[in-house]
Amino acid sequence: MKFQVDFKKILESDQSIALIAQAVRVSLLAFYLVLSTRMLGAEGYGHIVVAISISTFFIQFVGLGSGLANIRDASRNPDTFSRAWGIAFVRYFTSGILLAVAYIALGVFFVGDEMSWLVWTLVAVSEVLIFPISIVSVYAFMSYGMVRRALVIQVIAPLLKTGILFFGFLALEKLSVEDYVLIMFFSSTLASILCVFFAFRLLPPISWPSLFQAWKVRSDILYPINSLTNQGVAEGSKPVTMLLYGAYEAGHFGAAMRVVSALAMPVTSVIQSQAYRLFSYGNSIKNEHFIFLVRYSLFFFIYSLACFSVIWFLSEYIEVLLGDGFENVSNLVLVLTVWLPAYSLRQIIGAVLTTTDKTGSRILLDILSFFFFLWLMLYSFPGHGPMGTAISVVISEYLWCALSFGVFYFLKRR
Repeated sequence: MKFQVDFKKILESDQSIALIAQAVRVSLLAFYLVLSTRMLGAEGYGHIVVAISISTFFIQFVGLGSGLANIRDASRNPDTFSRAWGIAFVRYFTSGILLAVAYIALGVFFVGDEMSWLVWTLVAVSEVLIFPISIVSVYAFMSYGMVRRALVIQVIAPLLKTGILFFGFLALEKLSVEDYVLIMFFSSTLASILCVFFAFRLLPPISWPSLFQAWKVRSDILYPINSLTNQGVAEGSKPVTMLLYGAYEAGHFGAAMRVVSALAMPVTSVIQSQAYRLFSYGNSIKNEHFIFLVRYSLFFFIYSLACFSVIWFLSEYIEVLLGDGFENVSNLVLVLTVWLPAYSLRQIIGAVLTTTDKTGSRILLDILSFFFFLWLMLYSFPGHGPMGTAISVVISEYLWCALSFGVFYFLKRR
């Protein structure tokens, strides 16, 4: 009887809910990737993955750090939740409009014969303005301590995107890039509406701030800067590959990176589920942080080995699933899977640095890692195509981890 009670407790823990939710997300996004590559082909998918990767750099600044700031403030003082939730919502919406306009303006460098202004504009509205509204709703649930509901709500967007695209695949089998982004726009809009509905229905009422109050950013700006630098190598590698080798090769690398990024999603989600607890420890590095580091490092190392084994076993089928034009992509996936243990360790150490208000140190490590990646691309692996990009990504991630140990223990001794 005692074993049954303990087992039930384990299943109902935030970590277990996070893993189950992310298993569903990974499955949905894997199916979404297969549908996308088959419907667009390597070159069409290359354009889409680059457009979305560039939008990722803008997405980091939507909300100007108010999502994590909401978790930080509410975990340390629950009475501030309604005000922090209101600031986050207003800041996400208003900054999303400004950043979407900035992204559209950037289209002068990318829009041409193969990518229309319609595609570029719909990606801006869908990814930079609308999709982040669902993200701020998830942050609100985490801020209020409803971690399980936050993790479940995260499944809404991939479920709708995959379901709607699947019906498009059944009806048409092949899609133009314009039709693809129209489906993406519709599904993102519907997902955000549902997330906001649940947030307004289940959370305490928002305390609406004035625009002046909402835009008093202060140190919150470090969070989006950190998010930007944290994604620098993973997302920046795609447009760099396109600039060096073209859309076709970018499609190959982008598809391989999407596979491995999907495997990395449970890592990010489980660590996010611990943000409320980590912020509550305060801004000094304590023994609790070391316990967190050891436990989660061991867990994700085992998880990474399991992922590598599965990818190794399924490698010959990956190209078949992705469709014509994606030959030899399995080799890229295998190389990038070696990136997963370092990525996991990076997120664990980074979470401790961020929640102890040492975000500046994490940003510095990210910048060093990104410039090292560019150096590898331009001087060590020029002409090697997507494989050179993959190797550069892996080496840069392990460099970050090596440097972080010195920084972490230096901060602990201060």
